[in-house]
Formats: sequence, structure tokens, C-alpha cells
Amino acid sequence: EAMGIVQHHDAISGTEKQHVADDYIQRLSYGIDIAENVINNAYTKLLPKENKLSMTPTQFLCQYLNISECLPIEEQKEFTLTLWNPTIHPVIHHVRVPITKEYLIRDPMGSIVSAEYLPISNMTQNIPGRNSSAQNQYIFTTQLPALGFSTYYFEAKNSKKEKTEKEKLRKETCHLENENLRVEFDDQGNLREIINLKKHISVRFTTQGFYWYSSFAGNNSAEEFQASGAYVFRPLTSEVRPVSTT
Repeated sequence: EAMGIVQHHDAISGTEKQHVADDYIQRLSYGIDIAENVINNAYTKLLPKENKLSMTPTQFLCQYLNISECLPIEEQKEFTLTLWNPTIHPVIHHVRVPITKEYLIRDPMGSIVSAEYLPISNMTQNIPGRNSSAQNQYIFTTQLPALGFSTYYFEAKNSKKEKTEKEKLRKETCHLENENLRVEFDDQGNLREIINLKKHISVRFTTQGFYWYSSFAGNNSAEEFQASGAYVFRPLTSEVRPVSTT
């Protein structure tokens, strides 16, 4: 029911009013809590191997990975990560795991996983409401079977014996290209230049960013007092403000 309701175009795009967004969030949160119990019951039957009846650990969902937060695994010496693929075909997925220490990561076959150890951006760390102390993250690629799952094992490194090989990232540009256009991005992911390969003309972008307007807070008592809202774009002034300055 919750998933059906939040397929509404306002829910997907975020153009609803705040009290409606709060209701969507409440419904989703309730649905996730119920689904988590179902998932744990299913994993209790699926995870044991070779008909062993050993107790399986309780699974929990990291619901704040979109802000690089997963409090239950912070400071843990070891933990497992189970990734589920709900689609009917195999998928390649890039995993980000926020951590507070360095780990060895093993795949389902016990082999060491090649993973990048990178800092979490300052903007992400400063998101309001984020309670995590994780400043770094592991990023690795995994192949998930159709309608199946894969489990990865994290074991904290002995800092005296094992050190992560850290390489300074070079400032490089990347580009997308076809027979008509070449689009170049800088090392921060910003659009730098668009080149028309057939006409040999280009457009360079010096700066770009995300900005917001202060809304006009009217009382809707008359047309001239109409407030800015979900269906009315009415900024208070023409001044724009940056979403972030860091």
C-alpha cells in the first residue's frame, strides 16, 4: 500500500507540500518496519548452508546510506553485508559502505575483494540530522544473481601489520562522446565543455552550481497575496542563494 501511494508523481519528484511529504515518509517508514520482519524470517531459512540449524544473525536495514550513515556497524571489529537483487536478471552493483576503520573484505567465496578506500565528502558529513562519525567509505563492485543475494564479510585490519595502500587521486577529466558531441567533465564532476564534433564549435562552462530562491510567504487571501507553493513558483526576490558553499 505504501509503495503504491508513493508512486504518485508528486511523491517521486518531491513537488508536494511538506505535510504531504511527511505523510509519505510516515507510511514508508511503517511499511519498511513490517517488511524488515518478513526479510529476517526469510533469511533465517535461506542463510544457513548445508542444512545446518545454527542461529543466523538478525539482519537490519541501513536506511540512511543515502547520507553515508549506518550506525550499527560503526566501530565493529567484524560484520557481514548481505545484498539482495529483487530483479529477474543478474545485476552489477557498485556498493558504498561508510566505515570508521579499515577492513579486509571477502566475497561469498572467501576471496579478498578489491575495494577503494575514499573519504566521505565534507558536504555529506555536514548534512543536518546525520549522526554518523564515519569519515571514509569503501566502494566496490559486486555481481548479484537474479532474485538472489550475496554476502560479504568485513574484518577489521590490524593497524600494526596491515596498512591500506593509499594513492593520491590525480586531477583528471572524463568525457562522454559519440559521432556528434563530446561532453567533458572536470575531476569534481562539473560540466566543463560541450563540443560539436561535426561543426567544430564548443561551449565552455566556467562555473556552475545548485541555487535556491526564498519563497514568497503570502496568506492566499487575494491574488496579490498568493504564496509560493507546490504549484506556484513565486520567489520573494530575484536573488539566488547557493545550496552549499563547500
